[in-house]
Amino acid sequence: GGAGGTLEAVTLLICLLGVGGRKTSLTVRDDARPGFLVEPFCFTGGGLLQFDVRDFHLTTAGGAPAQPTKVGVIVRRVDGAATPFATTSAADRAGSVCLISHKKPGDQVVFIKGTNASFSQTVADPAAGLYSLIYANCDPGTAASFSLTATLTNPGGVFLSAGDIPLPLIYGSASILFVLAFAVWQRTLMANAASAHKIHYLMS
Repeated sequence: GGAGGTLEAVTLLICLLGVGGRKTSLTVRDDARPGFLVEPFCFTGGGLLQFDVRDFHLTTAGGAPAQPTKVGVIVRRVDGAATPFATTSAADRAGSVCLISHKKPGDQVVFIKGTNASFSQTVADPAAGLYSLIYANCDPGTAASFSLTATLTNPGGVFLSAGDIPLPLIYGSASILFVLAFAVWQRTLMANAASAHKIHYLMS
């Protein structure tokens, strides 16, 4: 009905204007994959890319502790225009090649040597664009367990990827226009109650 539609619109507007964004947290247990995509994110100049790896443990197929020699997280700037779907293709290739040994120019590899590893970088204006965090394990026959938290923000503490930054304003504006249109329609129905039909009320 009319009241329900208004409530839904106002609720949507509040949620959109209060958007906080995402903070990626994942826990991995006995993962033997040689690599996987952690998170893609599009930065504007001045954005902050940081992540923390905690409680990292590597074991052999028999369950014995192993010392990591070529395990880490790759920070890669993706040229999406020149390489379509490059965000996922890198992780797809992890099963056939060691991504650390075959890193691309500009890749930054944060090696995991102990139980913890951290990385933090402010993205400069010339380096703005789409970035991918890719976990890579090039120690064959091993499985990893760890927790990873990635905080990816654009200037002003905005947790939205660059392409999504306008969306709260767009959706919020659309919600306001819907509420205004609903109010005008209700006023029109009240002013023409004699000629209004049930279908007109159902339309709201």
